Amino acid sequence: MSRAVLGAQDMLEAGERDAAKIVATVRETMADVDIDYVELVDAEEITPVDRVEGTVLLAVAAKVGSARLIDNIKFTANNG
Repeated sequence: MSRAVLGAQDMLEAGERDAAKIVATVRETMADVDIDYVELVDAEEITPVDRVEGTVLLAVAAKVGSARLIDNIKFTANNG
């Protein structure tokens, strides 16, 4: 799961701003676990975003065996 989150961070740092592409890549990377959710949201409003602008939060939860794991990253886009 951490690999998926770090991969999303790499995408963001490389300039990807399409939220659907980022979420899809995270889901593909985590295909071998039982995903509860993968959400890319505005960090202040906690509402889903279509495009990464300002500060966002990628939140992920999945079940691996009997354990429920959660992870997240906060990212601020440089829109300049």
